[in-house]
Amino acid sequence: MGGLGQFFKYLKFRKEYFFDGKPEELRDIISAYQQNSRNGFNCTRINRNTYLVSSKVSLGVGMTESWYSNPIKAKLVIEDQKFRTKIIATTGTRVEHLFILLVGLVICGGLLFSDEPWYMVFFGLGLSIMAHLWFHLIYRMQEKALIARSVESFSLCIKETGGLEN
Repeated sequence: MGGLGQFFKYLKFRKEYFFDGKPEELRDIISAYQQNSRNGFNCTRINRNTYLVSSKVSLGVGMTESWYSNPIKAKLVIEDQKFRTKIIATTGTRVEHLFILLVGLVICGGLLFSDEPWYMVFFGLGLSIMAHLWFHLIYRMQEKALIARSVESFSLCIKETGGLEN
């Protein structure tokens, strides 16, 4: 993978958990949770083994759940294994990252072809990188908190394992 592929891989998050039980038991726990959700996040079943959890409030960027918002969300995939169930929690690339990248390129391009001193291009590039890192930090903390809160809410006997973590 090239540089851009590594960049997008860096923006995603993946963590694995194990549940000491059958997938049906975990699905029943999640279904019971869906009936009375009071933990600050929504859980939607996509298909038999896939659920989407989304936060109702995003404190880092000051957004609440509404029809036009893009909440913090994660996908939980349930896989059956011998004697236990594997849960893979993943997040995707947020549109804000692409927006900041585009704005940074436009600013740097504008500064490059303007009458400003050449070092202003580096200032624009640095500002764009700082904005990206700031939003990445805020979103990653919220994604990790959402996944931990959902896994904790669904069952107390889920064991965390290593995984790809950024």
